[in-house]
Amino acid sequence: MVCMRCGKGPRMGFNRPHSLHRTKRIIKPNLQLVRGVKLCTRCMRTIAREHAHVTPVAAQPAS
Repeated sequence: MVCMRCGKGPRMGFNRPHSLHRTKRIIKPNLQLVRGVKLCTRCMRTIAREHAHVTPVAAQPAS
């Protein structure tokens, strides 16, 4: 349960209801399987943004 790009994994936290009673819980990253690689959704957005800025090279006219 670890993101293969950034290494984000489960963290420990607390449930805090209105009475402020504290109980332990595990906060898991939102991992998705993309082309056989487990990625968190933040990394998926980052990769999509990086690929959006790459412009294809225009075809050179033959001389």
